[in-house]
Amino acid sequence: MSTHLARAVVNVNYEYSPDALDAHGCVPVPDGLSPREASLTGLCAVALRGIEMASIPVGAKVLVCGLGLIGQYAAQIVRLKGAQVCVAEINESRLELARDLGADWVVNPAEQDLAEVQQGITPPGFDIIIDTSSIPEVVNGLFPLLRHLGKFVFQGWYPPPSAMNINAMHSVMPTCYFPCSHNDACVATAMRWAAEGRLNVESLITHVVKPEEAPAIYRMIEEDAEDFLGIVFEWRGE
Repeated sequence: MSTHLARAVVNVNYEYSPDALDAHGCVPVPDGLSPREASLTGLCAVALRGIEMASIPVGAKVLVCGLGLIGQYAAQIVRLKGAQVCVAEINESRLELARDLGADWVVNPAEQDLAEVQQGITPPGFDIIIDTSSIPEVVNGLFPLLRHLGKFVFQGWYPPPSAMNINAMHSVMPTCYFPCSHNDACVATAMRWAAEGRLNVESLITHVVKPEEAPAIYRMIEEDAEDFLGIVFEWRGE
């Protein structure tokens, strides 16, 4: 099974290339950052890579759809960059967490009409939409919320075949971005922000478990048996 972060033997003299998809080098963990926080910054770097591609300006109105780890990180990052962020999610606990972490507007699409909420925030449409849901039906509902010549970041995973109505994008003439993975520059930035207290990682950790608990924790994830977000395996002994 592929992973976002894994132990590897690498060339420590690695030279960073921003154009390389697999640009993963050695990144030192800064002082003051706990191992459990550092372990989750790779997913923050995934969100950061998409945001950097979209060049989000100060004052932009951004919609982040889906509040798993990548969505939670994306909402924090766009605010660090001076944008205002609206988050959309049907899980109330994740919405409340995003609110606590500074989201400007929180919307549960199961209870509110997202299009009506958008009209009250930015009538011409959101400047930028970041989707982390990966659900075609959800994505199709986001397209009409984008302003003319806006930007859409496909930050999820969209395996074929897809039911996304790409034709609906023609009327708004957007610029679309399809980020994938992360790079060492984004990981280093995420760790530095976390160490400086500008990025909240600890609040995103819902479970800290031992390796022997892996079968149970994976069953919990597969069955969606309880609320979870960041899950950290503690490999150190007592």
